[in-house]
Amino acid sequence: MSTKWLCGQQEWEVERDSAVTTRTLPGGDIEVQDGDSVTVVTVAHGERGEVFLGLDGHTWRFQPAQGRRAAARQKAGSLSAPMAGIVRAVHVVVGQSVKAYQPLAVMEAMKVMATLEAPFAGTVSAVHAAPGDRVEHGATLVELEKA
Repeated sequence: MSTKWLCGQQEWEVERDSAVTTRTLPGGDIEVQDGDSVTVVTVAHGERGEVFLGLDGHTWRFQPAQGRRAAARQKAGSLSAPMAGIVRAVHVVVGQSVKAYQPLAVMEAMKVMATLEAPFAGTVSAVHAAPGDRVEHGATLVELEKA
């Protein structure tokens, strides 16, 4: 089961156990209830669109998933991993034509899914990852040539 949260202008999808319930509190923090246990996750927003989650003295920083703005900032022709994680799906093969913003691959880190989209219409020139691969932040996953 998954839950979607809107944090600022970004929508985040988190996989969770079906027994867990969540709700957004006034101010944007998230309450997570698992049976009798209730935890509040502190949510803060950075100046560059990142989201900070705080829990039990630890802080995690999340950058926006591959969206239109993030893809436009990427080096032309190369899509890299926005985070360290596991490649869950690759939707393209070498030689395939793609449309702008077409989903090319899906990654997961800490049960957060990120879809990588084509920044422009073109042809897939290389695929460097397969489902199940563990990749580091910044690893090149797919290369494109403009149409």
